[in-house]
Amino acid sequence: MMICSSCGIEISGRKKMCQSCHHDKVKSTWQRQIRLYSIIVVLGSVLLMYDISEVRALPHGGDGIPTYLVGTAALGGLAVLGGLFGLVLAVFFNVWHRKKPA
Repeated sequence: MMICSSCGIEISGRKKMCQSCHHDKVKSTWQRQIRLYSIIVVLGSVLLMYDISEVRALPHGGDGIPTYLVGTAALGGLAVLGGLFGLVLAVFFNVWHRKKPA
């Protein structure tokens, strides 16, 4: 017999955690990932909105869009796309690891 490293309940086999503690740990991991990817999406969106406002403020017929605006727009777009992809995966696995009704 082993003892759960989180709650101290005796468990059989070679596991380090009981099933309920393992489930709670997995669930909190996916909730943390959802929060992280949501923040990344918001920051990317803010960066894109900043770039759009700066591009609209540029005079017409100028030399084009400055390089720093192109770079920050690309970074913002990647943050939004990557954040959305990670968010979808995290939500999927959070739903997947829900406790099944007994």
